[in-house]
Amino acid sequence: QKKLIVGSIQNRDYKTPKSIAKDFRDLFSYELMQIGYSLVPIQPKLLERDLVMSGENLFLPLSLRKSAGESSSSSSQIERLLDQKDIKLITNSESVDYFVQGVVSIQSNEKILDKKDYNYIFLNVYDTEGNLIGMLNSSFDEKILSESELLRKVAFSFAQTLEKSMK
Repeated sequence: QKKLIVGSIQNRDYKTPKSIAKDFRDLFSYELMQIGYSLVPIQPKLLERDLVMSGENLFLPLSLRKSAGESSSSSSQIERLLDQKDIKLITNSESVDYFVQGVVSIQSNEKILDKKDYNYIFLNVYDTEGNLIGMLNSSFDEKILSESELLRKVAFSFAQTLEKSMK
């Protein structure tokens, strides 16, 4: 059974409700479990510990930075898109095969007449070294991504596509 971490799926634009990205992440995770993937959660303390150990741009211990309001909470560390170093750290410590993260965006042409919405989803797939090894994408218009049936269909399609490409 392949082990996978589904990281952050963020909103790319400020108009897209945050719930759409989170709902998509949950639906995608559900569909992956249905086809046999074992999903591993990110441990917030792992990223927090790495920040303290690396000493990058830190002048105070993390606990003091938090109380001074300089440091984001560990939950926001999970919510950000991770770089190669963080992905490698997480995948190696959790012994997973793949790490997935991405973005959701709904754009509108803003016209009063003939208004059109454009929906985009991009998911990046990384190996245990934090290397980008694949990308899943979907773009469509005329429908709103917030429609639950459409969101479910896209999540199902992404899970199936990921499964086929990782064989």
